[in-house]
Amino acid sequence: MRVNTGKPDSSDWTLAVTIESYRQLVHFGKKLNVRVLVENHGGISSDPTIILRLLRAVNSFYFFRLAPDFGNFEPSTRYDGLRMLMPNAYVVHAKTYAFDEHGEETRFDFGECMRIVRDSRFPGPLSIEYEGEGDQYEGIAQSITLVRRHLAAVPSTQAS
Repeated sequence: MRVNTGKPDSSDWTLAVTIESYRQLVHFGKKLNVRVLVENHGGISSDPTIILRLLRAVNSFYFFRLAPDFGNFEPSTRYDGLRMLMPNAYVVHAKTYAFDEHGEETRFDFGECMRIVRDSRFPGPLSIEYEGEGDQYEGIAQSITLVRRHLAAVPSTQAS
């Protein structure tokens, strides 16, 4: 189950409030044998260091995995944030918005995101998300082609 961390709703908010909320959620998830995932999806989860602090503080088998999303990082933290979260990734959201004439994503370096995923030896699923304009089916088809092209590339750790 993927849940959002939300945003602080008052000036006296602390991370302890969110930690306690997740502990309660994880306790409930354990009863159902459901793992709880966090995605970098706005609010406090925009900061990968906060996500990792939350993960360590809750410290549960049922709350040990993340859902990093290429498109949801702030531009200044996108690649370092993805590197930070990949060791705990359960699913990766390969989000796209727009494509150039070569079929590459135009808003950020999609290839670098895919290199980070490949270099981390991530064994899990990639979820395709297209949030651009126009025909959504065409956007998804272009996204799939882009993901496949980058998955087929030689990992930078093996290139010489």
